[in-house]
Amino acid sequence: NKSNVNYKDYVEAANELAAELREEGADLVIAMTHMKWGNDTRLAQRAEGLDLILGGHDHEYGIR
Repeated sequence: NKSNVNYKDYVEAANELAAELREEGADLVIAMTHMKWGNDTRLAQRAEGLDLILGGHDHEYGIR
């Protein structure tokens, strides 16, 4: 039933999870994604607290 599913923007979710992990003592926060390059780029530009994003959907190499 779709009414039981809550959708959240992935940047918002990443910010919340990264903050939780840091509070629990994480030294590094690594996001492993399977999104298009544009979504990974948006995540890199807007998420706070991520040290590394490993994206694999588009099979392209990039460093930002």
